[in-house]
Amino acid sequence: MEITLDGLVRQWHSPSKNALFVYGDLDAYRRHLWQTLVCPQERGFFNACKLAMEKNPEVLAAWLQAKPEPGDRIGAILGHGGPDVFALIHAHLLCALILHEKGSWISPTVDPPVVSQVAKQLEAYRPFDERLSEGFLQDLMQEMLGGIGRPPERAQEIDVPLIDEATGEGVMGTVTLEWISKGTGAFYPTASLALVIREKEFNEGLVAARTASERLVGHSWNGDVRWSLRRKDRQPIATRLRGGSAGGGIALALSRLLARDGFGGSGLEKRHPEGSAV
Repeated sequence: MEITLDGLVRQWHSPSKNALFVYGDLDAYRRHLWQTLVCPQERGFFNACKLAMEKNPEVLAAWLQAKPEPGDRIGAILGHGGPDVFALIHAHLLCALILHEKGSWISPTVDPPVVSQVAKQLEAYRPFDERLSEGFLQDLMQEMLGGIGRPPERAQEIDVPLIDEATGEGVMGTVTLEWISKGTGAFYPTASLALVIREKEFNEGLVAARTASERLVGHSWNGDVRWSLRRKDRQPIATRLRGGSAGGGIALALSRLLARDGFGGSGLEKRHPEGSAV
């Protein structure tokens, strides 16, 4: 089923009787709808923004003016996932609107000044998450145009433990890390994972992984590292990532990625970690 931004407001606040019957009550129905909007497999919100960019840009402006407040019909949806996800939703809307205004939506490429314009307007949200780096925004806009994210020069994979959202049980997943030398030192997920809620422990695991990897190899980076995640049992990725157990594996993979031959002088900064011999 194709979701539009206008249709989403109606579905969120006035679902059909049949939908309420199927899901039991309004809260359960909204949980299902939210999963459709943010899950990496369906990407309902991304597709709604892309459709508005092509056919109904006025609705993008209306959504951008809304505040994440329960009393606002659009704001109630914007604020459902918390402040971090709101910042990412705002980025989706802004990317789509600017692509339309620049006429970029009819071209397969995005000019760097367009990316910089979006990044500047999102400056207030940047403290929340590196998913608002220029590298991430470039990937997101390229995908809105029907393309793919920036091509990586190197990649590293590692299997990590995850927690199944539905059962709470442990499962195995594979993290892929991609090195992109033209960047700003950001460490961010693929655009398809952008709206997945990351709980505190998972985020702390990512931060610890970066810190540990830099200490192991003795340097930080000026390029970007993009990460993606998939389950080994081929089941869908959850709409909420929790637990910090994946951090150790990600740190190891980062260390291997940064230490591989060919990286010296191509975006890496030599650093002497405190208390470590290099």
